Amino acid sequence: ITNFIFGRKEVFSKKKNYNFEKMKMKNLPYRIIKNLKLSNTNIFKNVSLFCEHFVLKNSYTNLISKKTTPFLYKIHLFDSLTLIPCLKVFWPRKKRFVCLDMGTGGGFPGLVLAIFIPNFFFFLIDSVNKKTQFHEKIIEINKMKNCLSICFRAEKINNNLMYRNSFDIIFSRAMADLPLLVRLCLPFCNFDSKILIMKKIQESREEIKNSAVFLNLFKGKLKSILFINPEKKGKIIIIIKINLTNSI
Repeated sequence: ITNFIFGRKEVFSKKKNYNFEKMKMKNLPYRIIKNLKLSNTNIFKNVSLFCEHFVLKNSYTNLISKKTTPFLYKIHLFDSLTLIPCLKVFWPRKKRFVCLDMGTGGGFPGLVLAIFIPNFFFFLIDSVNKKTQFHEKIIEINKMKNCLSICFRAEKINNNLMYRNSFDIIFSRAMADLPLLVRLCLPFCNFDSKILIMKKIQESREEIKNSAVFLNLFKGKLKSILFINPEKKGKIIIIIKINLTNSI
């Protein structure tokens, strides 16, 4: 997937020591936009503003661990963009998707994807108020009309019938164990919707086995597993909804 985004195989190669932190941001979005065939000219400006405000905000409050701030592009931004090839597969089927980012944290991947894919609508859910306030600030600064951030616990909003069977695509990154994510996400899914869950390799095998009960209970099915990068350090687990959820 990273080969597809960056247009060359050696981006994460061990043979070459790339210093991602010294790479100029002005070159990266253009290369990514070109390879992903995205035409919106505001993407470059919006993603640059997002990164600048994120680093500033994270300097005095923990949106993410301060240890990973110097590696913002490599660990968080690029990792979020690995979902775009999966989303491109679904684009021809529908002009506008309604997406949900479960436990979005600092805005990865939901807020980043909202910048890069303006024709999709994104709901961001997080239980920490300072993080949703940051989302709202970025939405205001970038004048984004395709994104809404909600400060709520997923367990509580899960029981709200207004959101039941409402979303076409749901993603989650580094939020919880897979069995819990399946139980939280599947009730939100519409029929034939997709759940894209980003997981580390070493965690995923046992969690997939333990989530089988919840997949059957909430009408879900494991569709496929994709490796995120050539070093195979992470997976995208794709789950589809095979029937609507009536009750929890």
